[in-house]
Formats: sequence, structure tokens, C-alpha cells
Amino acid sequence: FFFEDVEDISPSQFYKKIDKRIRILLNSKSDIYSLLGFLEPNFRKCPPEGLSLELKNSYQRLVAHGVAQFYNLQSHSEDRPDGTRILVVHPRKGSAIPPLSLAQYLERLHQKS
Repeated sequence: FFFEDVEDISPSQFYKKIDKRIRILLNSKSDIYSLLGFLEPNFRKCPPEGLSLELKNSYQRLVAHGVAQFYNLQSHSEDRPDGTRILVVHPRKGSAIPPLSLAQYLERLHQKS
């Protein structure tokens, strides 16, 4: 299995894995928590064979790529033959479940500011 609990790595180290532009987006949107509530349970339980998600738009895919970066998962978007786009996520060596979810980390970050 690819995941392991990593108690000795701080949540901020996981957060810093996210592309800076996506971090800015995560901090500026008030509706981000409902999307994270959908994405994170899927990503935290990502099976070794990976998973595919059909998301509504490019904004949701961008956020999903950021969540994948937080969990050190490999992600990319693919076009389907019917013209829809899906997000494909796979664990990579070193994927870990941080002690806090990204939503929990963002809530704590916003409480400090």
C-alpha cells in the first residue's frame, strides 16, 4: 500500500507542496470547503490502481490538482472520446496521509490571520 501516516511531517510541509498559484486560489475562495469536502475523502483513500473523477469545470480540476499535490499524488486531466474531461489520480512512492486534511489546515491558517 502506498500511503502511510506521517506524524513527524508538519501540515505546512504538505501545504507547501501545492503550486503557489493554487494556494492563492485556495485562500481566496470562501466556497472552497464544499469542494474540498468532496475531493479529500476520495484522495485520502486513493487506491493503488488510482481513481478517475469527472469534475464540472476547469476550476474544480485546478483545485483537485492542488489537493493531489497536498497528498503527493500524481494527477492529470484526460479528454474522453465523448468530449468530457476527467481527472486521473494515482499514488506515487512517498504518498502520505497528513495528520490534518487540507480543509482543516486552511481553517487553522485562516484562524491565525
